[in-house]
Amino acid sequence: DTTLAKADSLTVESDAASTFSSDLDVNVSSSGGSNMGGGSSFAAGGFIATNQIRGAAQAYLDGSTITIVNSDSDADNSDVSVTAYQSRTLNATNANLIESGGGNVGAALAFNMVGYEANNFFAMVIDNLLGTDALMSSQPSNATAYISDTAISGSGLDDLTVLAENRMSIFAELSNDTHSNASAMFSSSAGYAMGFALTSNLIHSNAQAYIANDGSADAIDAGGDLQVKATNSAQITSDTRLESISNSSGNDAGISLVDKIVEDFAADYDYSSKAGTITLQNGDLVRVASDHTAGGTPGKVYRYTGPDLSTGVDLSTLNYAELDSALDAAFGGVVQVAAQRLVRVAGSAADGSEDRIFRRTGSLDSMDLSLLNWSASNPPAGFSYESSFANHFTRLTGIESITDLLPT
Repeated sequence: DTTLAKADSLTVESDAASTFSSDLDVNVSSSGGSNMGGGSSFAAGGFIATNQIRGAAQAYLDGSTITIVNSDSDADNSDVSVTAYQSRTLNATNANLIESGGGNVGAALAFNMVGYEANNFFAMVIDNLLGTDALMSSQPSNATAYISDTAISGSGLDDLTVLAENRMSIFAELSNDTHSNASAMFSSSAGYAMGFALTSNLIHSNAQAYIANDGSADAIDAGGDLQVKATNSAQITSDTRLESISNSSGNDAGISLVDKIVEDFAADYDYSSKAGTITLQNGDLVRVASDHTAGGTPGKVYRYTGPDLSTGVDLSTLNYAELDSALDAAFGGVVQVAAQRLVRVAGSAADGSEDRIFRRTGSLDSMDLSLLNWSASNPPAGFSYESSFANHFTRLTGIESITDLLPT
C-alpha cells in the first residue's frame, strides 16, 4: 500500500532493449586436375546459421492500494503510469562462395528468429519448407503492462497511463554463390555448379495493456486522462540471392589457362569486399564479391598499392575499378589524355617509394607522360595528385600478375 502526497508521481516501468549482429563469410576453392584435360577438381561447402532472440518486458501493479492526497491547492496533482517497453533487433549477414575448376556444390541455410526457440534443426527445416511454424517451439517476446486488483484514488490523482510497446526487427542477408570454371588444352571435362539456399525469418511477439480489477473495492478514480494502450510492431527485411554459374572453356589449346592461373593464385586473397571495415596495408589483396556494385570486376582480385592506413575503411563501399584503365607515366611516346583520366607513377623498390596516382584536371590533350615531372607536392599543369586510398587498387591480370603472386 502506498500513499503519495502533493505533486509526487508514481511510475512503474520496464525497459528491455537488445541488438544482436551476426556476420558469417565462408569461402571454399579447389584447383586441380590437369592442363591436358585429365584429373578432376571439386569443391563443396556450406553452413547452417541459427540466430535467435528471446525476451520480455513486464510492468504492473498487482494487489495494491494507492492513495494520493494533495493538501496544497497550488501544487500540481500526481500522475500514475505503468509502462513496458521492449525493442529487439537482429542483424544477420551470411555469405557462401564456392569456386572450383570442375564441379562444385554449395548449400546455405539460415534461420533468424525472435520469439522462437531453435531446439530442433529438422523441425526448423520442415516448417520452413511447408511454410508453417507447427513444429517450432514458440516463446513469444511479450511486452505487458497492467493494473490488477489495485485501488487508485485520492484528491491528488491526475492522469493514469497503462502503456505497452513492442518493437521487433530482423534484417537478414543471405547469398550462396557457386562458380565453376573448367578449362584445359585438350579433352576438358564439363564443369557444373549447384547451389541450394534455405532461409527463414520469424517473429512472434505480443503487446498487452489492461486494467483488471474485480469489484468496487478496487476502483480507480482518475482526475485527469485515462489511457490504456498497447502497440506491437514487427518488421522483417530479407534479401536472399542464389547464383550458380558454370563456364567451360573447352579445348582452347590453353588460351583460357592464363586467366585461370591468375585466379588460382589470387584465390589466396586477404579480404573479401564483404569483410566490412578493414585497416588496409600496402599489398593487401581484396576479392570483389559477385554482388558488389560500387565498382570493380566481380570475382576478381585487386591489390591495394597505397600507403599503410591507420584507420579502417569499409571495403563494401569502395570503387576498385578506377585504376583498370590508368595510363603508365613511364610509357614513352605521345598519347591522348582525356579529362579525369588517371595516371600511375610506379614506386621504386630501391628507395621504398610507393605508387603515386594523378588525375587529369584539364581538357583532352596530347602529351608524352614520360617527360613530365610527377611530384606529389607540385604536380604537372593540368593534373592533381590523388591522395584518396580508394584510387590505389589495381586488378591482378596477365603474366606479370602471375609472376608477382608466385612464392619466392
